[in-house]
Amino acid sequence: MPSIYYDDIDSLRKSDRTDTIGSDFKEYKDFLEINSLRIIGSFINREPNYINESYFIEPTFLQIDHINGFENVNFSQKTNSRFFYSRGSKKEQKFNLNYFQKIAPKFFFTIYYKSVVAPGFFKNQKTENKNFEPCIIYKNKFNSYFGLLTYASQKKLISQNGGLFNDSLLITNSGIDLTTLPVNISDGFTSLKSKNINFNQRFFLKKFNTKDSAKNESQIWLYQKTSLSRSQNLFTCSKNDFFENNYFDSTITNDSSVFDRLNNDVALKYQTKSIFFRSSSLGFSNEVFSFNYNSLNRSGAVNSIFIEEELFSDSLLSAIFYFKKAIDERFYNGSINIELKISKDQINNINFNAEINKVPLNLWMQNQRGNHFYWNLPNSNISNNLFNVNWVTRYFVIGFKNTNYQKIVIINDSLLPETIETAGTRRLSFITNYSKGRFDFLLKGQYYFLKGANIFGLPKYDAFGKISYHRSFFKKALSFNTSITCYIDEKHFANGFMPGLNLFYFQKSTIIRGNPILSYDVLATIKKFTLFLRVDNILNGLMSEQFLILPLSHGKKNC
Repeated sequence: MPSIYYDDIDSLRKSDRTDTIGSDFKEYKDFLEINSLRIIGSFINREPNYINESYFIEPTFLQIDHINGFENVNFSQKTNSRFFYSRGSKKEQKFNLNYFQKIAPKFFFTIYYKSVVAPGFFKNQKTENKNFEPCIIYKNKFNSYFGLLTYASQKKLISQNGGLFNDSLLITNSGIDLTTLPVNISDGFTSLKSKNINFNQRFFLKKFNTKDSAKNESQIWLYQKTSLSRSQNLFTCSKNDFFENNYFDSTITNDSSVFDRLNNDVALKYQTKSIFFRSSSLGFSNEVFSFNYNSLNRSGAVNSIFIEEELFSDSLLSAIFYFKKAIDERFYNGSINIELKISKDQINNINFNAEINKVPLNLWMQNQRGNHFYWNLPNSNISNNLFNVNWVTRYFVIGFKNTNYQKIVIINDSLLPETIETAGTRRLSFITNYSKGRFDFLLKGQYYFLKGANIFGLPKYDAFGKISYHRSFFKKALSFNTSITCYIDEKHFANGFMPGLNLFYFQKSTIIRGNPILSYDVLATIKKFTLFLRVDNILNGLMSEQFLILPLSHGKKNC
């Protein structure tokens, strides 16, 4: 679980054998997420993202989880397939299918399917997550045209129990049957369905050759993208005492919302092989949306222009600049990414990233029309700026990230929206790894300096360590890896989750963790077959005091 806190830094490092088990762990983490009473925003994604890529985007829980079923495909192959199946101790099951087929010399077809099912540990906690995404790719003979058509469908069926009625029973009784513990909602259920169609095209328009050399060849391309999506959310439950207010029906809750969006983007891109200037893009974006939530109906459109500049094609320095601005609104997004390679012969880089954003409050947070939650917030914009710098070497990564927010809206401890004028974090982080013979050692850590109230539900520090042993047998036909991992952080108030809102909220009633979590895993590979086993929280039941790693009950229910 802890390893995925550092995805933004891990991605900067070259893959090596130290990360072998970590990559398989990302397959396993789906079980951890869906068995955690949906408290994933505070536990898995350490810093919540309040900035939307789209100016009127639906809330995060309605966004579809796109997959990269074609980006890593070797187009020289005729066919390629990958199957993955895993089963957990509580009958959790996950199945993945990734398939690629060359239909014709320049015609390709890919399909991705994922199914995750977990019954959970407590009453009314079953979760199902299914993704289906076929894709058709076409390239003409001269590579002057590229077309990509994808259809993505996702369905999440989540039993909502509202947490434990009293988590003290769990803390004081280590051997208790978890299915006997009373929960707040006996029949709560959420259905999230998302469908998306994308059609991307790239057209070659013109090529320029200078008299000096073909190295200075320049090209002009036209890019076009159309995206149509629909996201649906349904929350149901019968009458209970967990929710105090009933605005529409006192006997049953059927909160339904639909979010439709149509996007059209078109851009011209000028490419060159100059040392100082790589490419320049200028584009136009049109976004049309409609939002229906019980008695609420909203629709609108926004037009934007965007530019992207790629500078310095030299192997030691690269930079990318991006800026998008709404034409008739005060919304914008901007970023700059710079990579400086200190030396060519080894991994020794400095990476810098900075962003500046101003976006509207998403419609779900602004207008609540649920049976148990009802409010209207005025139109407002969220401002955000950040910069992130990392020093990446072969043996360690040291990073610093500074994030600032202005006028963000959170759900407070009373389960009501609250505007925070200023908030932010500063984070120091490090990763170091070392190999000696058949052993690998990995250590990660981060420390937060919080600005203002800790609305993010973050600990001041956490650390993760792993010791791995690897060996091959039978002339390398069998590869064996095993590791022991330990995670520890400071006691803190993690954000809670409210099923009626499908949002996380700021809570100060339950302190979680602060104790080490020890895990053990084994990875064995025989040719193309891989077996992965993992045991989490080995110390459970051995320690004198029980502790929570997630907020399992809600201190307040007034809405």
